[in-house]
Amino acid sequence: MGWLQDHSALERHLIVAMRHAARALAEDQEGASEAAQGELARITRASDGAGTRRRFWSWMQTLGRQAQRMIHLHHPDCPCLGGDEAALLAIWQHLRSHQRGHATALARRLVERRAVEPLLRHAAVVAIRTAPPGASVASSERSATPRPSGPVQAARLH
Repeated sequence: MGWLQDHSALERHLIVAMRHAARALAEDQEGASEAAQGELARITRASDGAGTRRRFWSWMQTLGRQAQRMIHLHHPDCPCLGGDEAALLAIWQHLRSHQRGHATALARRLVERRAVEPLLRHAAVVAIRTAPPGASVASSERSATPRPSGPVQAARLH
């Protein structure tokens, strides 16, 4: 689909956070949750950080538990941007620019019908609360929000 380097720093941090989250939720990889939290800390406003991180984990859990098919995410260090990652980024971008109809259409291709609205609610909070380019963001030393527990079935790393 493309290259991670072709996207803004904010978008790259978001995608890498998603990749780490997939590892944490699907494989319970040691350190993956903390790595995702670190990426999120770079792109969240200090005042919104903990709430935004909770919504991010809810977004990822909804995706993993309610996916219509296997969702493919690349390894965190991979320079590629896969199709599912591009779709998740596009959902975030559409919600960020208040184009909910486009985000809904993409979400319907990824998750079961009953999960579309919950997924969009969580993703919208993340989209609204992540810092705009050039804005001050939270320090990476902020305390981590614990990741939600429970198995996620529908994520595979490349």
